[in-house]
Amino acid sequence: MDDLKLILQKLDELKSGIDELRTDVSDLKTDVNELKSDVKELDRKTGIILDQTAGLTEFQTQVTDDLSDIKKEISFIGHKEYQNEKDVYSIKKQLEIIK
Repeated sequence: MDDLKLILQKLDELKSGIDELRTDVSDLKTDVNELKSDVKELDRKTGIILDQTAGLTEFQTQVTDDLSDIKKEISFIGHKEYQNEKDVYSIKKQLEIIK
């Protein structure tokens, strides 16, 4: 009879342990589902960041190209201004000779 009580006691302990394991597994499933959801959200945000980065990189490239063109144009304008001043000076000198 004592053996039967001991077996029943052990059986109850096993059932209790199994119930705890079921609870733990259920909690783990919930945690995994939350992690999956978090990963999906991170993927979505990463995609947005990549799109914005690509747009900014394209914009930066365009601005750099535009600035390069502007620098060339300013250099050319400076050169033309010098040429025009030189021509005006020559014309003034010629006009002084003619007077």
